[in-house]
Amino acid sequence: PATWVYVPGSLTQGGLLAAIRQGHVFISEHPSGPQLYLTADADGDGHYEKMMGDAIEARDGQRLAFRIRCLGAPHARLWLVGDGTILDILGVDGDDFLHDFSLEVSGRTYLRAELRDFRGPPDPPQVVLAMTNPIYLAAAD
Repeated sequence: PATWVYVPGSLTQGGLLAAIRQGHVFISEHPSGPQLYLTADADGDGHYEKMMGDAIEARDGQRLAFRIRCLGAPHARLWLVGDGTILDILGVDGDDFLHDFSLEVSGRTYLRAELRDFRGPPDPPQVVLAMTNPIYLAAAD
């Protein structure tokens, strides 16, 4: 497996460690494996400024916009997971797949994504190709 880390600006040891501490990472099955990005528009301005590892404060009943981008996993299945529950399973229909959706965050504490596929004869099991860290959701006062 490979851990992909989002490091803004120049790649330095300090920047890399800070990004890991912030949870701005996803895991892929190998260095050239699929890439999976989860972002959120926390303030409703149309810009997806929050990413994996970040926390968002939201009011009870508020809907937030999310975006998932999958690269290099055509025909895989995208799983959306919140608080240990599968919220949705989607087919990935291309090498560069983008999925925008909104979610009411009431009572939820996190959202994350997984890419899965079937492999191996004769009865192919599902394997995880890539997995994001969660975006954490907290109740606003």
